[in-house]
Amino acid sequence: MKKKVITPLPEKDFRLFEDMSDKYVSEPERKFFETLRQREEDYAINWDWLINEHKNPEHISLIRYYNSEYKVGCLDTNGKYYRIAYVDSLAEALEVVVPVAGNRLGSLVDWLRNSHYTYVSYNGVEEL
Repeated sequence: MKKKVITPLPEKDFRLFEDMSDKYVSEPERKFFETLRQREEDYAINWDWLINEHKNPEHISLIRYYNSEYKVGCLDTNGKYYRIAYVDSLAEALEVVVPVAGNRLGSLVDWLRNSHYTYVSYNGVEEL
């Protein structure tokens, strides 16, 4: 029987997942945090496209690299992609300021909650 290897979580993500474990505001939020915890612990990948900037009205993207690095990006008004932040943990990615509606700005976690996690894909690499 092959032994399961668990990758250590970054300290910020370990605290985030522990703190969130009994404070989910919705079922989609529970799925998001539990799925990402499992993915960060279980395996390393080249990249995991969680939010596709072409599939949400604010054109936000979230990509996980390796186990726990994240890139938050967006399309500009000309339709060109730009990176807002490249961070070492999900906890840091959730704090990144993104466009939330019209000309307003807010944190990525606020945008996720306001959109009910609708634009999150758990399929890994997906087509446009």
